[in-house]
Amino acid sequence: CFAFAASESAMSLLDNRFRVDPTIEQITFLVYREQSSQPVVLVRPDGKKYYAWGSYDNVRWYQEPSLDIISVDNPMPGPWQAVGKVTPKNNIRLISHLKLSTDVFPNRLYNGEALKFTARLTSDDKPLVLRDFLDRVNLRVTFTKFVENEDELIKEARPVPMIIGEFSDDGRGLDEQAGDG
Repeated sequence: CFAFAASESAMSLLDNRFRVDPTIEQITFLVYREQSSQPVVLVRPDGKKYYAWGSYDNVRWYQEPSLDIISVDNPMPGPWQAVGKVTPKNNIRLISHLKLSTDVFPNRLYNGEALKFTARLTSDDKPLVLRDFLDRVNLRVTFTKFVENEDELIKEARPVPMIIGEFSDDGRGLDEQAGDG
């Protein structure tokens, strides 16, 4: 389970500017651009720029022909700006205080045992139901055999994680209901 700082807000912004509060530990920007336009450039309060093609320790960037989803860990507080061909409505959504809650697996599982598992993305402890975000998020569940002092083993001797499944919030397969977070 991981936690960040999560509420979602949509805003019409002057010159695509927005303010990040000092209490925010992680924020995700959904920036809607004109179709087939270049990704936006994200400008921090100190003027440093983040680009879609850049490699940064604290920034993850997902892009499509008309959308950028940018997550920033420990964002600098103050006024930020998204420079680019943002849609005429200046449609930028900010998600903060994002949390993934999951069921706890039992300590012991048996071969062939069926188990119901629930994972939910929340924003301020309410299900996050922003379709444009959820349609692009997948959950991968992996099991890794427990080995004591794993860090002391050479890489080849460490257990290999086994992928149990990948899930989307689309109501198909083992997902009970589409769009429920």
